[in-house]
Amino acid sequence: SFSMVVRHATRHDLPAIVAMVAEDDVNAGRETFADPLPGSYYDAFDRIEADPSNELFVAENDAGEVVGAFQITWIPHLLNGGSGRAHVEMVW
Repeated sequence: SFSMVVRHATRHDLPAIVAMVAEDDVNAGRETFADPLPGSYYDAFDRIEADPSNELFVAENDAGEVVGAFQITWIPHLLNGGSGRAHVEMVW
């Protein structure tokens, strides 16, 4: 059987996340995966983590490998009685 664990991302996960995004057909050429990872990705992670309207998650397979990531941005909204909305971006 296959199982997956979803958890909040950590700075340690950034190389795996950026590698997935850099290999994605849509984002190929927009992102640069290098070892060491450029500091701009760590700066972005710090901004995301400091912002209560943003959350970054990873999905791990049975072997503990990061196989997906998604970011949720919570957006205040006036429609539907002032309820919020969420914008989700993912990579698998």
